[in-house]
Amino acid sequence: MSRQTTFADLQNNPNIPVLIVGGGINGVGLFRELSLQGIDVLLIERGDFCSGASSAPSRMIHGGLRYLENREIRLVQESLKERDLLLQNAPHYVRPLPTTIPIFSWFTGIIPALRKFVFKSDVSGNRGALVIKIGLMLYDRFMRGRKIVPPHHFSSKSTSLTQHPTLNDDIVCTATYYDASISYPERLCLELILDAEKLNTKSHALNYTSLVSAEHNHVTIRDELSGDIYTIEPQIVVNAGGAWIDAINQYLNQSTHYIGGTKGSHLIINHDQLYHALGDEMIFFENAENRICIVFRLHGKVLLGSTDIRISSPDEATTTENDIQYMLESLRQVFPQIQIQPSDIVFHFCGVRPLPYSSSSKKTAVISRDHSCEVLEPNEQIYFPIYSLIGGKWTTFRAFAEQVGDRILNHLNTKRRQSSESLAIGGGENYPTNEDQWIRDLAAETGITLERATVLFQRYGTRSCQFAKYIASRNDQPLNHHPDYSSLEIEFVVIHEKVEQLSDLVLRRTIIALKGELTYPLLEELASLIGSIRHWSEAERKIQIEKTIDLLKSRFGVYLLVEELKEA
Repeated sequence: MSRQTTFADLQNNPNIPVLIVGGGINGVGLFRELSLQGIDVLLIERGDFCSGASSAPSRMIHGGLRYLENREIRLVQESLKERDLLLQNAPHYVRPLPTTIPIFSWFTGIIPALRKFVFKSDVSGNRGALVIKIGLMLYDRFMRGRKIVPPHHFSSKSTSLTQHPTLNDDIVCTATYYDASISYPERLCLELILDAEKLNTKSHALNYTSLVSAEHNHVTIRDELSGDIYTIEPQIVVNAGGAWIDAINQYLNQSTHYIGGTKGSHLIINHDQLYHALGDEMIFFENAENRICIVFRLHGKVLLGSTDIRISSPDEATTTENDIQYMLESLRQVFPQIQIQPSDIVFHFCGVRPLPYSSSSKKTAVISRDHSCEVLEPNEQIYFPIYSLIGGKWTTFRAFAEQVGDRILNHLNTKRRQSSESLAIGGGENYPTNEDQWIRDLAAETGITLERATVLFQRYGTRSCQFAKYIASRNDQPLNHHPDYSSLEIEFVVIHEKVEQLSDLVLRRTIIALKGELTYPLLEELASLIGSIRHWSEAERKIQIEKTIDLLKSRFGVYLLVEELKEA
């Protein structure tokens, strides 16, 4: 159903069982979960889907090794289970990631770890080999019976430095264990939406649609693209606004103080020496402040993160020069021979973790990464309950959705139809055991080249079949300013993946911006392609380009490349 048809349907049929406000991973996960159970759901997002904190994770799907010190055993067990489910259900985007910890002492950190575990103290100290060994033994024990990834192992100093010659030679050994990485979180979020709308044709997700107000049994929403106003009548409202939960509740005539978020910034670095030094492993290390940092390969570049800074207003979250220097200095503690310059940074991103509010002055690392759901019952002003989704992370989105979904089903007096545990996501459906043969078959069936079929499979998993058939239906041509993409591929994305703005395409439906591959001519070419489908005037195309350039400058640090090429 098109966007216009959806709005028209809302005007004629305003009664909705569940309204979800917020198109990040928590809201989208619940959207799919409820749609799977046959519940009609409307999801609205004031910007594009997965454009807030859900687009700014460390791109890890992990059990949370460090959560063990905070006694969050249940969360670690749940996270490990969900990690393994994502490895099975989304193998096109979620892959095993060997993770190596450089260790600089044998026995330090025992007392601080015990104090943190027993008393939940915020005292910190460098973790030695013994503390890490105990944590990894527990990690492996929680995975008993599931042979998804190998168990951990330790390597001697000499072996570690042979494998990673540029690693700080003050180490005494290294430990290696397995978690997972997610290469395209934005696309996986979109695929959950598309899957949900396919599961229940009466469920709809609308980006660029904001909550305006609520009174009694009515909620007013606005189409941010047209400015049109609509009134709907939900039985339940779910506030999945992440760091904006308290602000959204204000629009719903409720005063809450649920969120006390922290800012996490990450850098994308183009540096051959660092890229080769990492190999296929993630380096998981502590900096001088005992803050956990990560660095690993991503899409031919290197991801480095992250900060963990309290912030009061999520709209003000940006990556600052201090953040950049902090992360580069942290990196030098494990790779002292490798010098990264600011010019090597092709992209940076920042998001606010929607952590529960805490008045404590304890360190941010102590704040729980677990999820919870607070329910505001109906009152004289609002006649429906409001479910606020607090906390959570990418790894556990399905479990969180299942838990909240069961509460909503109970409220609606409806029984669960199906579990989502084994439900494949998007291009992970019918994923082949022999990828090479599947790609050869795709090329033979559609007539596209083997090279093109390989690229499409890497980008879209088994959904590449839909792309390939569309591309083969007409005379397709590579883009003039980025021949790795083609005009019909972009056209398919725009038509079938809810692209409404130029920034949607370059920041979330593709990784062109993240890889530092944007140029002004390419922005013009993409704006022309979208404009021909969305019927933009020439003036609107120019506005879209300028808006995208401004966004790239202010939030992602790529303005130098764009501006220089524009002026040239």
